[in-house]
Amino acid sequence: MSDITSVQDEVILRLALEARTRVPEFREVLEEWPDANQQLNYPALSILSSNPPKQTPCHPWLYKTGVINGANKSVNQWVVGNFDWTLQLDAWLGNKPERNRFHELISTKLFMGQFLDSLSEVSGISLQLPNYHNIICRYDLIGYRFDDSEAGSQRQEWRIKMDVLAHCKQIVEKEEFQIVETEITDEFINTDVVIE
Repeated sequence: MSDITSVQDEVILRLALEARTRVPEFREVLEEWPDANQQLNYPALSILSSNPPKQTPCHPWLYKTGVINGANKSVNQWVVGNFDWTLQLDAWLGNKPERNRFHELISTKLFMGQFLDSLSEVSGISLQLPNYHNIICRYDLIGYRFDDSEAGSQRQEWRIKMDVLAHCKQIVEKEEFQIVETEITDEFINTDVVIE
């Protein structure tokens, strides 16, 4: 998989799986914006990217060499740039005290969990994308706000809106000829030289 749509889906899927694991208190974790008539089971989390990723090109460099086939060709993976998404995470909660508690859970258990578990030296999340060349995607919480609207209070819906920056390498696959080692044999004929 190397098209942008599948990369974006994989980036959101991995963050959703990490949220389910690190904050099991969520009853639902959605990988999209909930439908207007959808009844959420609070507490819930939705993750979406409403904009396409920002693509920044770079000088291509070889990421991984593929297996050489009989025609001395291989499909190699090249890093040709970076993808950056600003993901929107919405924590949907039933009351203000619950919202405050989940803000703390999300900040510490999700976005500082790897640091607290000594899996990383910095806060944020680094996750492998197995369905996109096994590269690492970096997720950083860059802002949040509480949604205290009149409409929200009438629906008894208290939300935390969070902005998360997701960053990973852009990979393309390219079929290329490879130089292969061949065994060279040289037969040496032993002849006697007679000098008179």
